Amino acid sequence: MTTLILWAGLGLAAAVAWLMRRPEWRIPALLFAVLALPGNIDNLLPQMRLDPHPLPSSTAPIASVVDLLILWALVLTWREGGSRRLSGISQGIVLGGLVVALLASATATVAIVSGVDATAGIRGMLTFARIPALLFIVLALRQHLAAGELLSIGVAGGLASLLANGIYTSGAQGLTRFTAATFGRNGFSMALVACALVCAGAGFQAWGRRDRLGRLRSVAMLGLAAAAFFAAIATGTRMALLALVGALVLALLVNRSWLSRAGVVRVGTVAAAMILIAISAALWTAEGGRALAVLTDPGGTADIVFDPGNEPAYSPVRARTHFWEMAIEMAAAHPLTGVGPYQWNVERYEIRTAEPEAVLDVHNAYLQIAAEYGGVVLAAYLALLAVLLGRILRAALRRPSPIGQQWSITLLSMAAIVYPLTELTNSHLFNIRLGALGWLLLALALAIVVRIDGERSTGEGRPAIGSS
Repeated sequence: MTTLILWAGLGLAAAVAWLMRRPEWRIPALLFAVLALPGNIDNLLPQMRLDPHPLPSSTAPIASVVDLLILWALVLTWREGGSRRLSGISQGIVLGGLVVALLASATATVAIVSGVDATAGIRGMLTFARIPALLFIVLALRQHLAAGELLSIGVAGGLASLLANGIYTSGAQGLTRFTAATFGRNGFSMALVACALVCAGAGFQAWGRRDRLGRLRSVAMLGLAAAAFFAAIATGTRMALLALVGALVLALLVNRSWLSRAGVVRVGTVAAAMILIAISAALWTAEGGRALAVLTDPGGTADIVFDPGNEPAYSPVRARTHFWEMAIEMAAAHPLTGVGPYQWNVERYEIRTAEPEAVLDVHNAYLQIAAEYGGVVLAAYLALLAVLLGRILRAALRRPSPIGQQWSITLLSMAAIVYPLTELTNSHLFNIRLGALGWLLLALALAIVVRIDGERSTGEGRPAIGSS
């Protein structure tokens, strides 16, 4: 079965590369690849060690097939004159991403010269090089985002493959918490939530169409969104559920189209359906109740966060506080350059004597950046995020809001906004697939805002993201 998955993955990668030759398919194909390509195809590429001990699953590709596809998309977009299509704000954002990548590369080079494994340094450079590459690709192709069906098809196809990945991985390994290879449990849950939001937005948008095809597409998208929500609960991950609820609340504040008697009924119907799905996931899966505890027992959850000392010796939250403390120690000892890319997991054994365990990151992207790359890179990364999110949030709060007119735009943008918040408890940026997915969503949300603002200033009208 593993060999069959490998060959299927290679075939999918080739098909994606072929589809990317057409500009309108490039971003949808890339979204599909990030979600759907199996992780074992990356085993064919040069590897590095994430842990100094011979633990299972402690190696990772220096560069992944997703990185190769991003490079291919970058080359194609550049050759088509993509740099000439960037507006002022787009140029500034891409330049900001490039500055972050160059600073990260400089600190990685210092680390390599100081004796850090060169493979870790190269992987560390690529982690941040993806950011300006994805920003450039999406912003240069923003005129093609009007074909919203293609975006939703890419996400829907990737989500279907991702769910199959979870079923196979969890079944083959006998896991109690729903998990997919390549993404990891927490990252998998966040990917499911992001896909649920994008598919739900496309489904709600298509529901307004009167033709049979539109209704069928709507049912398919909403069905996939429901399956992703069920699966996210089954992972037992609480942060993803909080992100989903937060995104939906923000969406209702931004998109006011539901403010009518019929709209309130529709919102109530969706809420009731979500409650039924959540209860079903809690009853029918081994760990679904764990995820719902953040809503059913918020006081207990708050106690865990604010008083982790009352937890058993090993609990996810208490363990995280220990990881964060070690990251802060490393950042304080090496404030300018950090300890080197992907070295937190090496240096922690020097700081605290501990048995080898399969913990490969800090579980906080911002602290990991500070520990491994230093304060300068962290400051530049936060500044880039602040500018990007600021532009999206200003558009969301404006009246009328350019991203509050269509549910497909609203929910995609909310998925992008909550992604950086989930980095407070997980290091998604350092996962090849989820880091790329998160920055694709951020770039898409920004590109939609830039395009709408540009078309309004020239009187060309709004784009039809997610509609025919």
